[in-house]
Amino acid sequence: MPMSSFYRRREARLNPNGCPAVGTFFAPHQFTDYAAAQQLYKEGHEMAARGISENTGSEYWKDGSVEDWTLGMADQPAMFSLYSSIPEINGMRGPFTQMGGDNQMDMVYDAGFRYDATWSTSQNDPPIFPFTLDMKQSIDCNIPPCPVKTHPGIWELPMVNWIDTNDTLCNNVDACYYPETKEEALSLLRNNFARHYNSNKAPMQINLRPGFFYKAGYVLEAVQEFLDELGAMSDVYLVTMSDIVDWMENPTTTVGAFDLFTCDYDDRAELCDDINLCYYANITYLPNSDEHPGDRLLHTCADCPEAYPWSENPVGLAALSEADAIRFGKELPGGRPDALTPTVTDATTEATTETGTPALTEVTGVTTEAPGTTEAAGTTEAAGTTETAGTTETAGTTEAVVTTEGTGTTEAAGTTEAAGTTETAGTTEAVVTTEGTGTTDDCSNN
Repeated sequence: MPMSSFYRRREARLNPNGCPAVGTFFAPHQFTDYAAAQQLYKEGHEMAARGISENTGSEYWKDGSVEDWTLGMADQPAMFSLYSSIPEINGMRGPFTQMGGDNQMDMVYDAGFRYDATWSTSQNDPPIFPFTLDMKQSIDCNIPPCPVKTHPGIWELPMVNWIDTNDTLCNNVDACYYPETKEEALSLLRNNFARHYNSNKAPMQINLRPGFFYKAGYVLEAVQEFLDELGAMSDVYLVTMSDIVDWMENPTTTVGAFDLFTCDYDDRAELCDDINLCYYANITYLPNSDEHPGDRLLHTCADCPEAYPWSENPVGLAALSEADAIRFGKELPGGRPDALTPTVTDATTEATTETGTPALTEVTGVTTEAPGTTEAAGTTEAAGTTETAGTTETAGTTEAVVTTEGTGTTEAAGTTEAAGTTETAGTTEAVVTTEGTGTTDDCSNN
């Protein structure tokens, strides 16, 4: 059933250089609205991997082998390419923010990811900068196991813990002691920003998930006011995690930030006018099971896959031949087909149209909470996933705030409000502050 894409249009906040304030959405495969992801990407946001299946919980990932991590993560770039026209996925965050030690980092390297953003650390006074795994690290590891070997070429963008209003540590804002008033919420945001901005200006992540906004409306008002305050600062930019890595590799002052954090998105695919709503019944992947199957929806501008896409079958073929398994799996870096368009060949699904393509079931009452619409500023509520009957929830956006003193800081990503809100499993805004010339401390040996 084609859907109009009109309601997905949003207006972005702007960084000091006139480019949109953007962020990173850590999105899982299941329940992600791929059309929403495509629109967010077109607007300058970044999509990053957060897992095809969250499996049985954090213990699975904690003890997972390289093969387990590969099955859980490596095909996501192919899925974003196929269903969102996003040519590359640069980074990932482990499900449940669970680290997997050296096995996880071996997968990160093999899959071609540029960075990981899972490592949670309480090293926040002063805050630690992003670092590479070119050398062994001795940084504290709040959610072990963390890697003990070297993994050259991989960047780690650590989740630097916040201090909440109850003086406890938290890596996601919604995990902090819940503010009892708007002023308390503002204090939480302002105090943690100040610790970065007034010390070494290390990038700051503001990890926001939908749960933070459910309990009280004043929390959203506080986030909006806080982002307005950042927007008035000429040295604060809201950027993506990939932007942070670019800045770490080539630190710059405020003047240089104008050219570094650019917004030429002409080569990014426009969202189609008629979005396909693909329906799949009797899905047994978790959180469902053989005893309790469920439904899945997939919003995309591409043709509907024959079967619900999954690990080692990102194209969603109803019957995956050995040749297809090789083509779409092991022999491709990260299982990424370069320029594949999912096309339906044989109508092997139970419901088909006369042309042989899977019949689409019209779903009524589906609340696609706006695909990645960032409510207020910065809380880009995920790219959109369909929860059970249809509320689209997304995995989590990382908004990066870069503060370049005298040059500009990058503010939170995705502060656009949409006509239908897509819930995000976690929005992370990162704040990076470069002092003077934009040089950063070398934290690799800390």
